[in-house]
Amino acid sequence: ARKEITLLWSSMYGMTEKAVNHVIEVLKKEDIKVNIHQIPQTDWGTVLTSAWTSTGIILAMPTYEFKMFPPMAAVLEELGRKKVSNRKAFRIGSYGWSGGAARELDEIMIKYSMGWEFLEPVEFAGSPKQEDLTLIEERVKQLVQEVKLAVESQNK
Repeated sequence: ARKEITLLWSSMYGMTEKAVNHVIEVLKKEDIKVNIHQIPQTDWGTVLTSAWTSTGIILAMPTYEFKMFPPMAAVLEELGRKKVSNRKAFRIGSYGWSGGAARELDEIMIKYSMGWEFLEPVEFAGSPKQEDLTLIEERVKQLVQEVKLAVESQNK
């Protein structure tokens, strides 16, 4: 296990990206290596390498037609096929009319027996509000602590 977090993110209309920018600012203040990959712009090999070495994963994505943004779903399917399992994870995302991404994410996690331990997600309608950003900051800091504890316990 490495003291490392991979942030996989995508945004269709810039709403999720606003939250991602906040996540990045929070992570910059923490003592942890961070890999940031925009999906689908980053090639899958780079994403796979980062996810494979990271103890923590942050997923930031919009809901699209009651499901995950399709490029993110494809990347997560690939991570499942490559056995990227037992990660500490946190998910954020925006939606327009309704959510639905969580259901598809759960299906992928079960299908590939990925065993990721998720913190409670933060989903927001449209653009994130201040209370959403505050919750996101709290959960990102919690994830950082969980990653550090997991690495320390494995190195004993």
